[in-house]
Amino acid sequence: MDDLPPEPTPNNEFYDGNIPSITQTDQIASRQRSQNARALQEEEYDTNHRRRGMAIILNHENFELMSKREGTNRDRDAATAVLTSMQFDVRVYNDLGRDELFCVLLALASEDHSDCDCLLVTS
Repeated sequence: MDDLPPEPTPNNEFYDGNIPSITQTDQIASRQRSQNARALQEEEYDTNHRRRGMAIILNHENFELMSKREGTNRDRDAATAVLTSMQFDVRVYNDLGRDELFCVLLALASEDHSDCDCLLVTS
């Protein structure tokens, strides 16, 4: 969690030289949507990429106005084990706040997933 993207700048852009600006992210997302549209026209889902893909696990145990969610760490660990055995690159984020979650998802959206079979995000 120490590698979270920076806080938004006053004009709500995220940029520190490592993370594309929102405009750049929109351009990347547009290209990915075009690729996804082509994939939807195929009869079979292509699983012959170089990598299986990334699996993002958002684990929420503690809440401000609710009681602690018991058992969530056991679920997280089980999901991590299964997804790792399926050759996913697993990333786990625990108890992210709204702004932290937005930064993680924005950074994830800016990454190149073109050599992956899929992207999985679960909570």
